[in-house]
Amino acid sequence: MPTVMFSSVFLRAAVRRLSRAETAPRSLCRRELNGAGALRDLLGDVPFEDRPAKFVSTLDLNDFIIEPSYVSWYASRSERKHRSPEWWLSCADSYAMMKVGEDDLLVTGLQPDGTIILIVARDWDLEQELASLFCFGELNVGGSKYQIVNFENGSDCEIGLYREWSFEELGIFVPYYSYH
Repeated sequence: MPTVMFSSVFLRAAVRRLSRAETAPRSLCRRELNGAGALRDLLGDVPFEDRPAKFVSTLDLNDFIIEPSYVSWYASRSERKHRSPEWWLSCADSYAMMKVGEDDLLVTGLQPDGTIILIVARDWDLEQELASLFCFGELNVGGSKYQIVNFENGSDCEIGLYREWSFEELGIFVPYYSYH
């Protein structure tokens, strides 16, 4: 029987805690997440606008929200050649994003079709479930530090029934057959 591999659902994923500045809206309709380090490795060096995204808020077991949206990725200093670029992921404000807070855990995943999945968790048990679901192992994220896993680059693994159910509960489609 064919197996479903992680890379058929996510190419790469990064996790970190949100800062106070990231949880405050930059305007009435956008929030911006710092793109330093691993997030840049996740999304690349090519800016994009209005890429399809899905926000999943799992702030606690009684507050579970899944919303389609769009994100943009840009270098804020691209016109200043004497300074290195500062990358930002700009997120359209949504009900799910309005509820995030400082120190919430953010998992950002890149799917094979280019869709960006943003999953936010506040509850410790849910954070541990996400760490296990995305194969992060022990969470070692503090400050602006990202932890990343690259499923295209040797870290690919079987999804299995538990992960398949968990992804589907989060509104993330898992293809049933992926030949590798």
